[in-house]
Amino acid sequence: MGLLFNTSEDLDKKVREKFGNDKAYLVVFKHNSPANGLGKLLLSSVYYVFDSNRTFLLYFDPKGVYESEISNTDKKDFVFMAWNEIEDFELVEGNKKILKINHLGKIFQYQVELDGKLFKNNYKNLTELMENNWNRID
Repeated sequence: MGLLFNTSEDLDKKVREKFGNDKAYLVVFKHNSPANGLGKLLLSSVYYVFDSNRTFLLYFDPKGVYESEISNTDKKDFVFMAWNEIEDFELVEGNKKILKINHLGKIFQYQVELDGKLFKNNYKNLTELMENNWNRID
């Protein structure tokens, strides 16, 4: 739903209002691993369609990663994942770029799109985030 009712400028504004800049974020799709996706598909094809097309904003700063689902409204707040609680963080590059975050034993996977109107800032932001170690302070 987020793809239908939001623009890239709306997302820039939301991030700028919350964090003060709009350079350290990505617009991503929820990604299901093949096994997880197959299980959800078998349980309900309707659930699978809606679950696999959820869109999120991820913002990265020295404290951690902030996640907010994009929906019909931009009023949803961000959920915080502190860097010291993230056990594993990996960008898997291949046909698709998959960002894997293991936060307190729960694995979150996001597909990073680089093409499309809503994703127009992703390539620039992804490149900058990778160069800056995802804004982590080690």
